[in-house]
Amino acid sequence: MNTKEKIRKEALRQFNHYGTEATTVRSIASAISISHGNLCYHYKNTDELIIALYYDLVSATNHFAQEVERAESGFDMILESAYQTMYQLSKYKFLIKDFNTIARNIPAVKTHFSELTKIRRSQFI
Repeated sequence: MNTKEKIRKEALRQFNHYGTEATTVRSIASAISISHGNLCYHYKNTDELIIALYYDLVSATNHFAQEVERAESGFDMILESAYQTMYQLSKYKFLIKDFNTIARNIPAVKTHFSELTKIRRSQFI
């Protein structure tokens, strides 16, 4: 696991446990025994970490949405995709819990989510 992956893993743990307001780049750096400067080389602030984790979640769930979109997808595939999507969402629970605040404070997440919602609607209608 490289440094960026370690940072994202610890950021996810802290965001899920403490929330986005209480988690800092210093607390993440300290937990994985790197300097604040080293962390900031990879991610300038917690907003950048939140964006990276948001895209990690989107990437993890895209596959399941594409599976359901296929015409030959039966009920079992739809059920499995729903289960896997919910599992991924539970791993990133801070995003669900704090999404309104995150979207209000980080325009890139709000914009992407709006676009993603349109795509998902077309996939599932």
